Amino acid sequence: MLTRISRAIKELGFLDAVLYAIERGLVASGGSARLYRYAFVAQPVPDGPLLPPRRGRSIDVRIVDARDPVLLKLELTSEVLDYRANLDSVCFAAFEDGEIIGCLWLCLGPYDEDEVRCRFTHRPHGATCWDYGIYVLPEKRSGFAGALAANGPAAYPVLAGPMGMRFHVPGIFARLGLIERITLTPEGIDHAAHRRLTRSLLAQGCKVFCFTYHSLSLEPGHTPYVRDRDDLAAFLCKRPSNPPFTAKFACR
Repeated sequence: MLTRISRAIKELGFLDAVLYAIERGLVASGGSARLYRYAFVAQPVPDGPLLPPRRGRSIDVRIVDARDPVLLKLELTSEVLDYRANLDSVCFAAFEDGEIIGCLWLCLGPYDEDEVRCRFTHRPHGATCWDYGIYVLPEKRSGFAGALAANGPAAYPVLAGPMGMRFHVPGIFARLGLIERITLTPEGIDHAAHRRLTRSLLAQGCKVFCFTYHSLSLEPGHTPYVRDRDDLAAFLCKRPSNPPFTAKFACR
């Protein structure tokens, strides 16, 4: 027991470990009370683009109607789109080669949280909003590290083609430190890989990162990444703290 407590404090910090213990006690009691800890991040919006001109040229970002059928390609249902439209939301969709690859929603009014029964409001009105519903197609969530990382988007489809996969070319390039495809997620990816990816992208001018995971991973037993409470403590520890860049955390 003492070993588990000390491990939780080491991985989560004293305050978070205490809050986690209280929450697990509430769950074990069988009652309806629960404890949730939220971190609010204020992200100023700059006047100009964050990316250098050479990045993102193939991606077209534009506002689409909240009920646009094209959004249904992103694992969104008509019911979800109706709900978000009624929240006074604006949807920014990203397109590559004419196909939608992701979206971001901004709520201009009060936001009703769907995890707990509460309403978030923002101040000052007209100058702030809530962002939520960040989604990127799975095949578009990765970045590249390595000596040839800048060539990753063009080279990796060739390396990962049928012949390349047959001879394990992507793995060979990764082991040689040339091109390594990494997803910024705690699900199956360790901290060392996170650091390689973020350092590579920072060197290429990227300043905004999206750290994603399935919301089911926050409860033991629903995903292979979190099988028990010890896995959950280690999983939560993988979330970066005080990163040297603007970070977003997105559950899906």
